[in-house]
Amino acid sequence: MPGSKKIEIFARNNNLREGWLSLGNQLGENYQSWKIILNCDNCKKSINTGIKRYKSRLIPNYDICEYCFIYSQQSGEKLSDHSPKDFFVFNNNIDEEVLHHYFSCNVCNCEPIWGNRFTCEECENYDLCETCFDKLLSEGDTHINEHKINNIEVN
Repeated sequence: MPGSKKIEIFARNNNLREGWLSLGNQLGENYQSWKIILNCDNCKKSINTGIKRYKSRLIPNYDICEYCFIYSQQSGEKLSDHSPKDFFVFNNNIDEEVLHHYFSCNVCNCEPIWGNRFTCEECENYDLCETCFDKLLSEGDTHINEHKINNIEVN
């Protein structure tokens, strides 16, 4: 290898090492900003890795942290007229972004789907990226309002 004695195949930005030839399809500046940092819409604190995230099935881009969700359940306080069944639950255990290989978004056609994936329980091969899910939700799309949509999270 020119200028190096070792090679890293499938390298990522976080595992680059000096003196190594690094090859991979997830290298470069495009992949440095992959981290999605969300703030709780209730307490405004960031939802860090390891803290469950609750995403609204009713309001686009409405996310709350585990602490606010549990507090609302214990106190009986409603969060924006939501009940517990009105939220997707994300364990938020992975510190790196996930690519859902071999799946494409039925709205924007991105492939693979990056981040969280939403799939229709009633329609075959109907998948959405999180951005398009929120977009359809804000537009009042009948498909996501009338069909059962599930979240797919890789742990």
